[in-house]
Amino acid sequence: MMIDWANLQSWEVILGILAILLSIIAIIVTIKFRSQKSLSYTIKTNVSLLTVKKEAEDKLEIYFDGKKVHDVYMVVIKLFNSGNVHIGKADISQKIIFTFGDKAQVLSVDIVNTDPENVDVSLVQDDQRVIVIPELLNGGDSITFKVIVNKLDEIKVTGRISGVKEIKKASEWLVPPALVYLSVIFVFVGGFMMIIYADVASWQRIVGVYMFILGYALLIGTALKYPKSRKKFIREFVECAGFSLTD
Repeated sequence: MMIDWANLQSWEVILGILAILLSIIAIIVTIKFRSQKSLSYTIKTNVSLLTVKKEAEDKLEIYFDGKKVHDVYMVVIKLFNSGNVHIGKADISQKIIFTFGDKAQVLSVDIVNTDPENVDVSLVQDDQRVIVIPELLNGGDSITFKVIVNKLDEIKVTGRISGVKEIKKASEWLVPPALVYLSVIFVFVGGFMMIIYADVASWQRIVGVYMFILGYALLIGTALKYPKSRKKFIREFVECAGFSLTD
């Protein structure tokens, strides 16, 4: 069947170009996130527990575990493997160290939880920093720990990991947001074209079927690739489509 290019409407041409561009984007995104080694962290809590005003400093003394304090914060940090390639102890050439400012004083550090529960990790503290020593972090594994700090300034992290450019402060969501929107666009634009051209044997219908299948393939492939973010990915997909989910 030959396409009569002379009689094509401008919107038909636009739809065709859009389908081609979306296909190219899907291929690029799939290649980019095919194998990714990444370590990230997020600050879940950063709250002041105690602040002594300057006018009361000479008259009021407060101690925490034998140490004098006057500006105490509780910081909860989640360190997680945000890629899909495992990170082992042998991959860490320079220790993962969290610092809290030149004048900061780390008072205590405790593990809040790990996901999964059997993640083996050690935490070492000194006056101004916390060293995190994980044995193994598979894709999606996480360590959440709580730090009590006096004179908190700026939270920074350093470390050197094979295959990882830097430890980034990032979202806890492991699935690239672009995949959600691509899936929505492919499925709904493809479905719309299939409905509009259901009774017509046209190239638009073929493009619609192609986009619809590609959208669902992207959805299923992403859910399989990022199993620990599957529920959140599906929730975002549904909400992008204009619906809502309740737990």
